[in-house]
Amino acid sequence: MIKIKLDKDINFLMILYQISKNQNSFPDLREDLVNYHISEEDRKHIKDILRSDEKVEKIILRYEKLKEIYEKNKRFWDSYWDFHIDILKELQAKLIKKINDFDWTELKKLEIFFKIKKPQKIIAYLCMGNNSLAGTGNSFHPNICILFPRQFKNNTEKTIRDDFGVLIHEIVHLFLKLPNEDKKFKENLTKSFAPRGILLDKDKVDKNTVQEKMIPIIEKAIDKNKNYFDLREELLKINGGKEIDEPI
Repeated sequence: MIKIKLDKDINFLMILYQISKNQNSFPDLREDLVNYHISEEDRKHIKDILRSDEKVEKIILRYEKLKEIYEKNKRFWDSYWDFHIDILKELQAKLIKKINDFDWTELKKLEIFFKIKKPQKIIAYLCMGNNSLAGTGNSFHPNICILFPRQFKNNTEKTIRDDFGVLIHEIVHLFLKLPNEDKKFKENLTKSFAPRGILLDKDKVDKNTVQEKMIPIIEKAIDKNKNYFDLREELLKINGGKEIDEPI
């Protein structure tokens, strides 16, 4: 159901995307790449490229600004990629093991609660270079997830386990087609399932948080075959509580 892929050009585009949102630390990247201004329109183009079935390098050339950045930095990026690819492949192998060990029937809970069928396949692109203490990810409907593992060159069993939680978190986002809801509310709903929640590491949920209060209500609803729309008002009231401020 889920495949973890490595793609040099997608990785390059997502570094631009992440830098523009200030979500990661990339101390090894050249300064002129980090200092590009990526607008909201540029980010939309990057999303469009991700969702296309065409070869990424071919599509980049259609967007003048992305083409300019790509061509100027191509030699540097090719060298950076070749130098670090073995680390990325090692991370890929470890995450694939986590994927194989996970009980994917648990996603049935998401289908029940959000009244939506899971994607037939999910593609997760694994990206290199993030040096921050927290792993970050992005989800793009209908079936694309991006994962930047934490402490890229200093990964451990713990960082891999935590990064897998971020991946599950992004997969949950693919089920949340709730366009009219507040962004923080949707994030709290997602965190109630993962990286520490109903689907994964529920015993590690932080105390006195929105997630801790939402989880038993959501679980009870799922047991009774109820859904998000039955509980929306109750969950919105709970959402006024404390949040855990960490990047996902």
